[in-house]
Amino acid sequence: MIKVIELIIYIIFISYWITKLDYKLFDEKLKKYILSIAYLLLFFALVFSVKMYKDINILWYLYYIPLLYMPTLYYFSSRYISNKENKKVNIVVFSIATILLLFVLTNNYHGLVFQFNFSDGSKKYNHNIIYFIIVFFILYMLMVSTLNLISTKRKYKKDIMSFTPLLLIVLGGLYTIFYILNIPYFIRKTNISIILGILFYIGIDESLKLKLLPNNINYGKAFKNSFLPITIISKNGLTIFKTNNNFVIPSSLLNDLYNGKIKKNYKYKDKIYEVGVLKNGFSIIEKDYKTINDLKAQLKETNKKLTRQQSVLVNNKELQDKILELKVSTEILNTFENKIASKKKEIYNLINGMETPEKEKLERIKLLLSYCKSISNLIISNYNNEEFDKEKLSMVLNELVEDNIVPCFINIQDSIYIDSKLVINIYDILFNLFQNIKNNILINITENKMDILIDAKQKNVKKIIQTNYKIEEKITGNETNIKIIFN
Repeated sequence: MIKVIELIIYIIFISYWITKLDYKLFDEKLKKYILSIAYLLLFFALVFSVKMYKDINILWYLYYIPLLYMPTLYYFSSRYISNKENKKVNIVVFSIATILLLFVLTNNYHGLVFQFNFSDGSKKYNHNIIYFIIVFFILYMLMVSTLNLISTKRKYKKDIMSFTPLLLIVLGGLYTIFYILNIPYFIRKTNISIILGILFYIGIDESLKLKLLPNNINYGKAFKNSFLPITIISKNGLTIFKTNNNFVIPSSLLNDLYNGKIKKNYKYKDKIYEVGVLKNGFSIIEKDYKTINDLKAQLKETNKKLTRQQSVLVNNKELQDKILELKVSTEILNTFENKIASKKKEIYNLINGMETPEKEKLERIKLLLSYCKSISNLIISNYNNEEFDKEKLSMVLNELVEDNIVPCFINIQDSIYIDSKLVINIYDILFNLFQNIKNNILINITENKMDILIDAKQKNVKKIIQTNYKIEEKITGNETNIKIIFN
């Protein structure tokens, strides 16, 4: 009866452990190896339960299936984690385990594992050479695997507790030695397979806790204590893992989950719930867009205000532009009126003083009109901040010479660039000069000065040309030299 209770406890315990392993291990390949070890531990219990009612050698031999393959799978796991996995090595190790198992299963034919003595009616036996090879193989696999795992972990974290599983291997080895030597005498009454299985379970579990085998065993508490907007729920909806965020899952989502019609996204008011598919359930992430929507509404309102303000600014700018345009137009008109006032008055006087057309007066009126036209164009150019190069200046001045019919030659500096205001002043100076002097005139213009050579003696030139610029006047023989300095 005691053995039955022990067996039931063992089965329940291992079964519970298997369910925990299924979600503790996240690496699929590692999970395959470790779950296979767990199922082999359950196989222990199955064989043990049958053996209680029918004690035959073959059932005893079947204990060696998990005893040989659990260390082998543990070795595969360690090689995989330490990035040393080699398919050929795995085949060799698995083949050795299989050959040793075949020796055990066929022991009745050769006695190389156990030698039975039934002469005195008892079931005494002795261990033979293959048995010791099996023990060495098991201990070697466990030792090498554990050292592999410890070495891998110590590359990123040195922890003395990592060596704990080695103590279990030593304990299992000592137990096996004492069992073989029958020391103490009652040790043979224990079930070596069950005890080694339990030690193996403890070793695997310790390896998980110490992170020798990668797992998420320590993440559950951290997940629950976090404020992440995530909930994990099983496929049947019975198991739910929540964080301290503890948001409410919409009933429509839960109903679809129970009915097997789960969708990827659910929207409820200002929240969106994204559903991710896990192996045995779903992850539900809550995304609260209330703050974003409030900000969007504020931004929309702000944009409306800015649009209105922009409209006002645009209207103001258009109004200012029109005012400026009107102001500039008025200034141009006033400047023009001031500039041609004397010429305009002279034209009126000439027209009013003619009873019949007089050629000389008409020519004078034409000349004054040409002056007004040219000055108006130059005033507009000045308000547009235009500059004059040699070509543009030559056109203006040559037209002035032609209108006045003066024997004049004008030379202009090649690289000259002067503003419109200076051109207006030069135009006025030359117009006044041409009105009073009809002799040969030679003019040289640069950016800084204008030299005028008149082929005659001429006094009171400054009075004639009417300018505020500095003038240097020199009469030599029958020539008059005039220098007008702009700067």
